Formats: sequence, structure tokens, C-alpha cells
Amino acid sequence: MPASICGNEWSVLKGVCSSVRWPLRNQSAACWKSPSFRWRPPSFPVRCGSTTGSIFRCEAVHTMDDLAQLMQMVTQAYGVTSATLRPMHRFQIDGRGIYRVDSTGGPPYLLRAYRQDETKAAWLAGRAASLLFLEQAGYPAPRVVRTLNGELVGRFQGWAGLLLTFVEGTTASDSLADYHAIGATLGRLHQLDPRQAATATPPIPPSRWQPASKISQWIADLTAIAGQIPPELRGLYRFSLETLQRVAGWSELPLTVLHTDCWAHNAIRTPGGEIILIDWDGAGLGPAVLDLGYLLVACHAFLPEWPHIVPHGGRISAVMEGYLQQRPLTEVECAVLPDALRFTEAFRAAQWLPTGLQGDWRADTRLRKFLDRYPVTDAIADLTRQTLPQR
Repeated sequence: MPASICGNEWSVLKGVCSSVRWPLRNQSAACWKSPSFRWRPPSFPVRCGSTTGSIFRCEAVHTMDDLAQLMQMVTQAYGVTSATLRPMHRFQIDGRGIYRVDSTGGPPYLLRAYRQDETKAAWLAGRAASLLFLEQAGYPAPRVVRTLNGELVGRFQGWAGLLLTFVEGTTASDSLADYHAIGATLGRLHQLDPRQAATATPPIPPSRWQPASKISQWIADLTAIAGQIPPELRGLYRFSLETLQRVAGWSELPLTVLHTDCWAHNAIRTPGGEIILIDWDGAGLGPAVLDLGYLLVACHAFLPEWPHIVPHGGRISAVMEGYLQQRPLTEVECAVLPDALRFTEAFRAAQWLPTGLQGDWRADTRLRKFLDRYPVTDAIADLTRQTLPQR
């Protein structure tokens, strides 16, 4: 057993975690039940997650040599002694890992580590830049821990790492009060001065949704397969392409810092009652309304019909009330909000279609979700409009 993983975690990871998907609250777990993706509780406890109750996929275990090198990195690069690493990976991907770092007498940390190359090191530096700006602005988020040499990214024997403070607490609940608080937390993020964000040092990178980069590529990929779309998918194809084209044409929306994965399971309620967003992997500059649209769709998670979406007026109203208390929407943002909601499903479909059509696409569960959800975004938009102040 690797010395860096405690016994309970290793016994689960070694024997049964290949079937684990999304552990739920209170450190219980759930498995996907294909093809309907309904939740099914497992017959064993899973303790390889976090005391935060956040969701993690516990599928990947690095070799003992990898773990030994990462322990040496946190010791030599960051000065954290007697460290133990607890895997918290969401996905099984070689050459990367996410770990909780504990040490005797010290606070817990979160380590994101990649096999070192300049692309990954630069990506980590971009995440650090976004979080550093949030710290300077006084916004609650995980804080970057610099190396002993003052660097944002640690390097050791072929690894690049980003060490963050660990946010203690419990995952936000499905209550309307917590959705109100999540909406307020997102509104407070978007209220940060966009001019300061645009000129921050080190520079904040574009978010994963910044139109000048990702969206234009998705449009090009979809255009290239126009002649390959089967009749059953032409509605989804047009929805995705036309939504992305409209979003790419937005020109009057100021850029601010986005989270890009704001939903209840990335929101931690601290012991003091504050909501703090975690998992800033896709963060960066972009139009604020895209973040809000994403949350308005994602707030429907884990309703009885999930993963199917039935618009829930109570959750939508709670999110919007919390958000608008912190940041009013401009007239232009109100006008494009329906497309911001559609974008949540449009970008996912754009990522899937070019490669998904190459296999047995009729059996692909992701496709069934796209076909089920994309028509619902208009109904969510209608309910959202009812929450907007009359102009």
C-alpha cells in the first residue's frame, strides 16, 4: 500500500473504485446506472473524497513513484513536511492528478499536478492568475500557495503543480436558500471591476468560453461536418451552430472573470456560513451572462427527473434574486440571456458532434441528454424573464 494514501482510501481505490462515478453528499457515493443515468447508491462506503462532501471520481491512482515524487514536490518546493496525499481525481487521465495534502500540524491544501510540459505549466499559471486576482479583490475563493521561491507553479522531477488552500465545509444543499446564496456569490464575482480584471498582473487568460478563441473553433468544426448530419440530429445541429454564431457576434458585453462551472456541487458552505465556489479550472475572462445562463440550467440538477430537466420556477427565482441583489443586468444582457441559457447545451453538443458521429451515435447516452435538454432551454428562459425587473 502506498504510504501516502491512508488505508481506507487505498482499499477502496484498489478494489472497487472502477465502478464509482459521482460520490454524493456526506461522503456517500453513487454510480451511473446506464443507459438512463439514474442514481443508484453503492453497497460500500467511499472515503476517498473530501470532508467538504464535494463530488469526485475516484478512478485514478498514480504509481508509488509518482506519489513519492509529488510528496517530494510539496516538501521541497513548498516546504510542507510530513505530507500525505489523498487522491481526489474526477477523471482517470494519465499524467495528472488532484490531491488533498495533509501534514502534521499544518492546514490542508489542494494540489493539482501534471506531468510537466510548457503547455500544462502555462495552463496552471493561468488558473493561478485568475485566483490571484480574486484574492487581491477580496473575493472568497481558494488561495494560491506560492513556492518557497515565490513562484505560482511548482516544478519537480517532471511534474508541474499548483498548490491551493483547501476549502473546508459541506457541499451546498438543494434548498432554495442555498441556490439564492449561490446566485449571490456568482453575482458578486461578476461585480468585480472588469477594467482591473482586463489589466491584471499576471494577466488573466480567456475563459473556456471566451468567444475569440473556443467558440469560433466550435463553429468551424460544426461547419465542416454540415454534410454529415443525419436527419434525426439536424435540429440539434442547427440549435448548436446558430446559438454559437449569435454568441460569437456579441460585441457590447464587457468581459469579467467567469467561473464557467457554477453549480451546487462546486459550492461549499463553510463552517461560518459563507458560500465559496471551488473548481476554477475553466475560469478566466468572458461575458458574465454566460456564467449566469450556465447556473440557471445547472440549478436543475438532482431534481426527481434528473438528468432530464423539468423547469423549476422556484430554483430559477432563487438564483436570479440572489444574483440581482449583487449585480443588475444591463439591457443588452437581458436581451441575450436566452442565448446564454441555450449556450449551456449548445457548446456541449458542438464538442460532441464532430467525433460522436464517428461511432454508434444512437447508443451514446450523451446524445440522448442533448436531445432531451436542448428544447427545454427556451422554457427556462421564459421563466427567467419573469424574474427580471420591468424596464
